[in-house]
Formats: sequence, structure tokens, C-alpha cells
Amino acid sequence: MQIGFIGLGRMGKAMVEHLLEEGVDVVVYNRSREKTEELKSKFQNPKSQANPKSQIHIKNSGQLVDTYDVKELVNKLTPPRIVWLMVPHGEPVDEMIEKLLGSPEVSREVHLGGVREQVPSRLPPTVPVPDSR
Repeated sequence: MQIGFIGLGRMGKAMVEHLLEEGVDVVVYNRSREKTEELKSKFQNPKSQANPKSQIHIKNSGQLVDTYDVKELVNKLTPPRIVWLMVPHGEPVDEMIEKLLGSPEVSREVHLGGVREQVPSRLPPTVPVPDSR
């Protein structure tokens, strides 16, 4: 299995680490390179881990693919392209969805996870957005 993941903050990084430890291939993008590089070094050098249990999982980990822009992330995913957004709610979510939908390779279907007071207002009307309640 392969998934694209955008946002490597505290929660996003932990989720990517768990996915990798479970053998899922993850293509990552974060607006700041430092968080991507930190995650990359952790999974390329498992002996630097303090937790021996983590080291065991890392040996059988999924593949981590780092990217440095959204288009690169989309191009490195194989169909069906699944992208998990873990960015702050509001405008950052809307902007990232618009970037993703600007790529013809991305499915026109958007599934919103998490709680939002309203759905993104600037999505094209052809995008089915499920009720998040």
C-alpha cells in the first residue's frame, strides 16, 4: 500500500512513523524541509533510535519517499493516488486541496476527515464533499 502525506507536525510525523512501521510506503511533503529531513534521517539510520522496539519495526518498514513540492508528491504516487492532509484547519486545508486538485492526475473526489465547521468554500462544484457531521 502507498499513501501521500502532507504535513509533518507533531501529529503528522507520528502518523507517518506509525504507517512506515506497519509497512506502508509513504510519500511525504512538508512546507519546511527540516521536518522532512529529520524523518528521513530517522528511517535511514535505525541504529540512532533510542527505543529498541522501534528499531525492530524499522527494519521491516515501508519505504519513505521525500518530496519538496505538491506536484512532485502527486507524481511519485501510483494510482489510485491517496493523499492524507494533516495541516491546520481553515485556509491551509483549502489551499492544499486547491493545489492537489490543480493536478489532472488527482482524483476529483475529496474525503474530509476530522471536524470542520464548514466545508471548503472554494472547491469546484464538481468535487463531491461528504458531510463531516
